[in-house]
Amino acid sequence: MTRMIDDVFKRKTIIPKRLSDFGFQKSAAGYIYKTEFLDGAFLAVITIQNNKIDGHVIDLTTGDEYFQINVPAMQGSFVNSVRTAYQKILNEIAEKCCQAALFASP
Repeated sequence: MTRMIDDVFKRKTIIPKRLSDFGFQKSAAGYIYKTEFLDGAFLAVITIQNNKIDGHVIDLTTGDEYFQINVPAMQGSFVNSVRTAYQKILNEIAEKCCQAALFASP
């Protein structure tokens, strides 16, 4: 199963100096970005450590991770609206904080 974040950042190189301008906070482990979406119902948490990007969506009503966004079999208007909103966040990060990696290896 491929995660949405892996698809968005495939063949992208993170530009560290752009992260702070976007809103990422520097920590001892790397960078972290948090933003609420869908009227504050969900929280996207994006982390970057050693040039590896990871992300989670938290359902703020329950406090649990909303894993359904990465399960293709989960369908319906609600889960699709969460996916779409999360993908928009990821696409914006990719657009503003990355550059295309034209080759598979350096």
